[in-house]
Amino acid sequence: MSALTKGKKTTKSYLLFDEEKDVYLKRLLENSDGKPIAEMSYGNWSGQAACKQPLKITLSDLGYGIKISLKFSDLRFKTAREKYSLPIPGGYNRQFTP
Repeated sequence: MSALTKGKKTTKSYLLFDEEKDVYLKRLLENSDGKPIAEMSYGNWSGQAACKQPLKITLSDLGYGIKISLKFSDLRFKTAREKYSLPIPGGYNRQFTP
């Protein structure tokens, strides 16, 4: 769980992680009253070891009965993982998962 603060209101974020497959399954956002803002589901993972990507992302509980589904196809890995490097922003805490 993480908390995002804007002014005096806090938004909570919960992540459901599958340790065996090393992928995220869902993310739930709640407002300061504990009511759902959005639920994001990730599925149909594809890719190589530490570079997996979901081919399906579904956003639900957005209010007014809105549900958004994103489906990706033709995912290509053209470059070795070692060639990607992003600088770590100031104030960012890095956490490694086993």
